[in-house]
Amino acid sequence: MPTPPAPGFFKKVNYVVDFVLDPCHAPILVYAELAIVPFGDLVLAWLTFGWDDVARGFFRPTKAMRRTRSFRRGKRPPGRGRVVGFLRKVPGIGDDVGNWVGKKIPGHSELAGRSISQGEKFLWITDGLVQRLLLWWLIIDILSDFFYEWATLIDASEFCLAQTDGTMYYDGPGIALSPHTDWGATGAPIEHWTEGPITWNVTSGFAFARRWTVISAYTAENRGPNPITWEQRIKVNYIGNPKFYYSGEVIIPPGGEVSTIVTGVIQGPVGFIVEQDCSGGIAFGVQQDVWAFGDAR
Repeated sequence: MPTPPAPGFFKKVNYVVDFVLDPCHAPILVYAELAIVPFGDLVLAWLTFGWDDVARGFFRPTKAMRRTRSFRRGKRPPGRGRVVGFLRKVPGIGDDVGNWVGKKIPGHSELAGRSISQGEKFLWITDGLVQRLLLWWLIIDILSDFFYEWATLIDASEFCLAQTDGTMYYDGPGIALSPHTDWGATGAPIEHWTEGPITWNVTSGFAFARRWTVISAYTAENRGPNPITWEQRIKVNYIGNPKFYYSGEVIIPPGGEVSTIVTGVIQGPVGFIVEQDCSGGIAFGVQQDVWAFGDAR
């Protein structure tokens, strides 16, 4: 089977632009981990050189090298000249790797100090300008490769693939619940993202036709003098046969707080609600996070 051709420069740029405009809502850790391989490829591409670069470094005469001054005499910041001079000698930073290798070949110093004609000097200066343009094109090319490879790896991650089947994330401070009520509402009104056929409104949602995984992570606080028994659940409103997923009861000690997680797998189209229950005192909400991930299979 033939290997499909690699995308061209403009296709890579368009892909990266589309990704920036519609990014994957993945944790920052996913972005950081998936940047390692593309960054390694970027460094390798930057340090790779050809024998023509080595030949230029070896044969280029000193009299054809451009000399520029950034500061007038007496105006140079203290120590900057030494730092800049050092960096210019570092291969891959201030000097092309191939050019650096060529200048290290025995005999370069004698050859570089030779006398040259105006015509040869003009050719070397022209070559230097062309190489400078090619350098900028190389920088643009390897950066486009880096961002394209990074974006495709992120798009191919399990987290982002799940988002193509629908996802949402809300959070909020929760809601205080009195022990004199039955199962009561929770509170996650702040939308971070909603992708695909699912809705959420503070404490309840509706999932359309496909399978969904719904997760609620909730932290509650006990500000009273007595221990509180507390739990949360997901209620799925199947017609005539509701289904429940429970986090399990936990004890919140006086002045303490406890977190629970409840996960439910539901089949849409169906409505669902996240509820909480407590006894022994008022359970004050601290933080609630609600996620949902679709599965179109």
